[in-house]
Amino acid sequence: MASDGGRVYVFSILYIVLSATLIHFNKQLVNDTHFPHPMALSVLHMASTSAASIVLYLVAPQLFTSMSTIKGREPNLMKIFLPQGFFFAVSLYCANTAYFYCSAAFLQFTKESSLIFVYLMSCMTGMSQFSCDRLVIIMWILLGVSLAVAGEVEFVLSGFIFQIGSQLAECSKNVLGEWLMLGKYKLDPLTYILFMAPICCCFLLAGNIVLWNTFILLDVMRWWHLLLPNSCVAILLNFSIAALIKESNAMALILSGLVKDMLIVLVSAKFFHEKVAFCQYVGLAVCLSGVFFWSYCRAHPDSKAVLAFQHLCWCPPKEETKPLVPEVTEEGYDG
Repeated sequence: MASDGGRVYVFSILYIVLSATLIHFNKQLVNDTHFPHPMALSVLHMASTSAASIVLYLVAPQLFTSMSTIKGREPNLMKIFLPQGFFFAVSLYCANTAYFYCSAAFLQFTKESSLIFVYLMSCMTGMSQFSCDRLVIIMWILLGVSLAVAGEVEFVLSGFIFQIGSQLAECSKNVLGEWLMLGKYKLDPLTYILFMAPICCCFLLAGNIVLWNTFILLDVMRWWHLLLPNSCVAILLNFSIAALIKESNAMALILSGLVKDMLIVLVSAKFFHEKVAFCQYVGLAVCLSGVFFWSYCRAHPDSKAVLAFQHLCWCPPKEETKPLVPEVTEEGYDG
């Protein structure tokens, strides 16, 4: 158990560092003076991730531990990965496009609502039970997000819409990924990436064809010395995300993202001189307190603080009949 917890912490820290690095890296790249092609940048990220996973499989197939258990089920697995790859493609494109319009700090403020999206999706799929105390915490987090959005000095609606679209797609992808790696297929992170990355890349290539312009290749040749390390960071990030979901769940990814968001906001304000209003810091604090209390309620449902909160919300204390992640028994997937 201790070693399992240690791996979760390691993958969480790795995810936080790599994600924060890639976000600031992308922000510096995706602008009119460097590489203003968010779709092409997304293609480069997924193409490099696909190539890395294929090469790794050819060199060290023993690392892909679940490949032997899915023999003969590849067609069914590919059908499941189609929506997975589509959601990931939409998430990447929308996230990279949002950098055109909004500061990195503001984009992190809006990401605090990701936990809400994951929970509501889980309720709609029967993986979690809706309750009034959860509704109150949802309103708590939304209040913080509203403060952060209202305090944005250079608010651009287009960027906000792209960011929300990215979050919805990302949460859908993570919930599906959790089901694939913890459900009946029990995929290991490397096998998951091996299937998901090429499918996502195909969707992005189709979008790139639609949005193609002659300057893309010229800009690739001009900025290859930045695009190459940028793609390497993207490869490592994709593997760390898959590993974190495998070692814990999609909710752990959201909670790790909160620490990452705080880091990005502080770095953006301190070193990149992005404007962050006082009410946005207040909004971030409100969001974080709501999310951490949500986590505390799940970890300690019988504590006095949680029971008192449920009483204030006119919610009788009771355990969820179904967890966020359905249990996996020896007989198979329970859900």
